[in-house]
Amino acid sequence: MKKTIRFFLIFLIVAGIGFVGCKIVKNIGSEKDNQDKTETAVKESGKSEEAPLPVKVVKIRKGDLPLRLRVSAVTEVRQKAAIKAEISGKVAEVRKKIGDRVKKGELIIRIDDKEMKLALKKAEAERLQALSKYIVNTEGFNSYISSEKKKGVSEKKSAYEKALKLYKEGKITEKELHAAEDELLKTMIESGAMREQVQKVVLGLTQAELNLTKARLDYERTRIKAPFSGIISKLDVSEGETVSAGTELFKIINLNSIYLKAFVLETEASKIREGMRVRIKFVGFPGKVFYGKIFAISPELSEKEETLPVYISLKNPGYLRAGMRAEAEIEYKILKDVIIVPRKAILVRSERPLVFVVENNIALWRYIEMGEQNSEDVEIKSGVEEGELVIVEGQLTLAHQSKVKIVK
Repeated sequence: MKKTIRFFLIFLIVAGIGFVGCKIVKNIGSEKDNQDKTETAVKESGKSEEAPLPVKVVKIRKGDLPLRLRVSAVTEVRQKAAIKAEISGKVAEVRKKIGDRVKKGELIIRIDDKEMKLALKKAEAERLQALSKYIVNTEGFNSYISSEKKKGVSEKKSAYEKALKLYKEGKITEKELHAAEDELLKTMIESGAMREQVQKVVLGLTQAELNLTKARLDYERTRIKAPFSGIISKLDVSEGETVSAGTELFKIINLNSIYLKAFVLETEASKIREGMRVRIKFVGFPGKVFYGKIFAISPELSEKEETLPVYISLKNPGYLRAGMRAEAEIEYKILKDVIIVPRKAILVRSERPLVFVVENNIALWRYIEMGEQNSEDVEIKSGVEEGELVIVEGQLTLAHQSKVKIVK
């Protein structure tokens, strides 16, 4: 009996402990559920009060929209030359190197001139001898003719001497010199005295003058000078080297004469004309924009590329080089007084173009109708109004009626 009572008491104690434990566990679970509900409520509350998203905006404006034809182009120069030796000889001096800037007429290369100097002195002596003989013989001739004919000969002689002087100065041609000579010979021969002797003397003097001119020219050819101001782009000889007539010595270009050669597709050729403004972006200078104008259009298409060459004037700021690649945008038409929105503001949703405008810090999307466009701006025919604020940065993830904050 006592054992039964003891067993029953133990059972009651265990049952009581179990009941209390279950109660405690249940309370803990309830508290956890309440905490989870509280956290969820806080999160949902925070979501409904989310921070406004930062965006950048511009004001929609009315203005002129230039339409541009984009074409590839490359720089070239008007003034460039490959200078060759005109006589054979040894290179005595090279005064410049590749990349040097030179002025027109500046000495670049000098060829050994010893032989040319000797030839020049010989020609000067022969010319002096022929001139002396000419003077003596024509004076003797004057004693055999009448005063009337003497006057005519004297006039022709003066005219011939003047022609010789002008020829040496490069002011008349060899043909004009021979014409003056023929007039003098004709007058002397018509006088009837010393025909053959006078003719030989005059011809000898003329030949001496020509020989002297050639000797001077050959001597001058030993000094190779810059034909125009520019930069040495190539130099193919060195001091001590022997060159032949026709050997290329150096190349020179004038970067101030730079221009742009563009290539327009045949289908676009009807849009362009001389004088059109061109915006230029060089591959080597992506952050810079240059401007020029069309100054010439080729009268024929390039057969190989099937394009029309177009030539664009361009001012060189000092760092452009020949052969640089560029993108040229020819302004072939300007739309006047239209609503303009930057291209980067436009999104496409459900295959329809739209923009976000901001009203009272709320982003509202607007479906739009687009017109013409260039690489930066688009003509808007309907959907927005002048003066509204359109979002240009930060709109990619926006929803209609999102809260936004305008930043600069």
